[in-house]
Amino acid sequence: MRQRFSGVEFGVQPLLHHTAQGQALYCPYGLKVAIAAMMGGHLLVFGWVEAIVTALVIRNLQKQSPELFKYGQG
Repeated sequence: MRQRFSGVEFGVQPLLHHTAQGQALYCPYGLKVAIAAMMGGHLLVFGWVEAIVTALVIRNLQKQSPELFKYGQG
């Protein structure tokens, strides 16, 4: 979800901030290119990295502080 929002944010930059000649000041790519680039990178690489890091943190917390995961058990 974040990557889609970032893609939209980058994609609307040429519409919002441009020179008098129409050249984008910040991100020169349109909405289609920006969303595809952000989604592609996150789906193929960064999403997996985030999942692995999250799993490692959860596993470490389960070992170090198991009481954090005893929700609703008395």
